[in-house]
Amino acid sequence: MAGVARGVGLTLGTAVVLALFAYIATLFIDMPLIGEWIATLQGHVDRYMQD
Repeated sequence: MAGVARGVGLTLGTAVVLALFAYIATLFIDMPLIGEWIATLQGHVDRYMQD
């Protein structure tokens, strides 16, 4: 039971941290250098999702 609880907690915690990071990253898209980097990264992800 402790292993299941630990696994669920780790999964939920990781999802929250990644969602927070994605939200913060969207705030920086308007900045020139960071915005270009994020746009490039998003292009790579989109191509990966299509393949």
